[in-house]
Amino acid sequence: MSSLSVSSLASLSTASLLLSGCSFAPSIPLFGAAFPDWLFCVVGGVTATVAVHLALTSLKPVFTLIDTRHWYVIANFQETEPKNVHAGWPSMVYLMSDSAKRFTGVVDSISYGVLPDDGGVVHEGLASVQRTINWVHVSQRFPVKIAVRNPGPVLFRLGTSPVAILKRGDAAAPTR
Repeated sequence: MSSLSVSSLASLSTASLLLSGCSFAPSIPLFGAAFPDWLFCVVGGVTATVAVHLALTSLKPVFTLIDTRHWYVIANFQETEPKNVHAGWPSMVYLMSDSAKRFTGVVDSISYGVLPDDGGVVHEGLASVQRTINWVHVSQRFPVKIAVRNPGPVLFRLGTSPVAILKRGDAAAPTR
């Protein structure tokens, strides 16, 4: 059962309980006019239903805020590579949406763990990096976070495919 149907069921149950005591009772004088008693029950039931619905659907994300002042690229390097990578190393980044435009960056951090995909113990907060071939042992990839300097305000979007190249002196090591 989806969360929408659960909240709707709870709202209907609450409304039916609140309205079950309503009857065609005498009128209630309010502001110089006489209102039937059942009208107050309906208004109370609708108000309670809305309150229950809001309480059950609270704490769900409504929209996403994206901080465009700082952009990071997550590059997945083979498990043999991170031992040679250090925070502060310069890098070059380009986006698949415009591969002619190059951006400079610096390695911000290197992940110390990823979620195992072989049924091992799962710890929350670890990156999930999928292996693509099941019948051949594929070396695990570890995320390297690169802070981009002077990102292009038009090109950078959440989810854009980047390519990161680390600069090791004169040699460069692209992500695979």
